[in-house]
Formats: sequence, structure tokens, C-alpha cells
Amino acid sequence: MVSATSKYKGSGDKIFWNEGNAFKTYLFDAFSIIIPPCEHFIIDAVESSVKSTSLFSSDKKNTESLISDEARHSQVHKAYNRKLAASGYAIEKIEKRINNAMDKLIALQPEEKLIIAAAIEYLTMIISLIVLKSARWVTAEKVYQANVWRWHCKEEIDHQGVTENLLKKSNVTYFRRVSIFTSVTMYLLSDLFINICSLYHCDRKNQKISRYRFFRSFVFFVVNNGLDLLTLTYQWAKYFRSDSGKNNRNNRNNKSNNNILPA
Repeated sequence: MVSATSKYKGSGDKIFWNEGNAFKTYLFDAFSIIIPPCEHFIIDAVESSVKSTSLFSSDKKNTESLISDEARHSQVHKAYNRKLAASGYAIEKIEKRINNAMDKLIALQPEEKLIIAAAIEYLTMIISLIVLKSARWVTAEKVYQANVWRWHCKEEIDHQGVTENLLKKSNVTYFRRVSIFTSVTMYLLSDLFINICSLYHCDRKNQKISRYRFFRSFVFFVVNNGLDLLTLTYQWAKYFRSDSGKNNRNNRNNKSNNNILPA
């Protein structure tokens, strides 16, 4: 099981666990900060939708499993984020900003929340497929953070399509779905950028990294993952197909044994 008390260590670099690459480390640490509020929102959106939707027994099972998964993801990433805070990052300040934004979204109507939840789930699914494709994104070494991300990505793939299937039961227009999807993408990218900058500036302030090292790590990431980034963009664009949900079936019946968190 991923232990909340595991030491914060990395690939020969006490600060940058992701193969010593500053940008890759900041990228996934920044993602982790976003995860708990997003998971809380998805749970709320799904529960609100279920109350107003007639579900078959299989849908209920998949929905309950999704909610259980998301709650577990939130718990594990909260422990991950506490490690970031213990390392000197201003995590509480970042979390407060994100939580304030999510509180406004939770106040929306159930249908709107479900559209947003489906968009988030699709984005996390295509990112997870890319991350698990090779060690270019997350180090293959058995470090705490890498273990968390490999486990989380597997679970995201396992419950893909659940929110999309719920969305099909509502009368949502194509334009409304894709416009909200675009807005969600822009918001998450901007939030990710802000979080990366916050982590970087904290390390700069504490003289843990130079501008040159950060820039070099960013260039290396882009060059090394260029094809993956193009693939990710292509998969993102597929959401704009009117039948995108047809290829997003729930794979619960084929789910591998990923309920046990990696050591």
C-alpha cells in the first residue's frame, strides 16, 4: 500500500524525484495538488446526477465503484500533498485558491456539473494512457510519487466512460458539451501552469534550482515527449466527435486487480 509516511525521495535527487528532471517533477506535483478538489467535485456531480436519473443495476455498480475510486484517489493525493507541504512548498495557499473555484462549480445545476465531471474524466483518461505508455513521463523507479501515479493512472483507465454514460441519459446538446469541455481544458491548463510556477518560485527562493536548470529540464521534456504530446492533442480533439462516447465504454468487467495500492 502507498504509505502516507513514506520518505520523500527520488531518483538520486532529494528534490526532483522524477529522474532528477525539475519540470517533470513540478508537472506531476502540480497535478497532485489539483486532484483532491477535482475528485471531490466529481463525486458530488455523480451523486447529484444519480439522484435525478434512472439507472440499471450495472450502471449503479459502476457508479458506486467510481465514487469509491475517486474517494481513494483524493485520500492518497492528500497524503502526497502533505509531503510537498513538509518540503517547504506553500500548498495550503494553492489549495485554498483551487477549493474556492471548485466551491463555485459545486453550486451549479446537476446537469452542468456532470458535463464538467465527464470532461475532467476524459482528460485524465487520455493523460493516463500516455503516462503508462512508457517511463518518459513518470520514472520507472520504485519511488513513492511514481508508485502513486502509476496506480492512479491504471484506475482512471479502468473506470473510463462511467460519467460519459451518465451524460448520455441527459439531454445535453453537442455544442454545450464541447464548449464546456474546452473551458474545462483551458481552466485546468492555466491552473497547472500557476501551480508549476508556484513550486518553481518556492525552490528559486530557497536556492534549490537555477533558471538554467529549470529551462533545460523543460526543453528536455518537450523534446523527449514531443510525439506523446502530439498524440495527446489528437486524443483531446477526438472529444469533439459527436460519437466520442461510443469509444469510451466502461471497462469494469475487465478490470485488473488495481485496488491494492502499490508499495
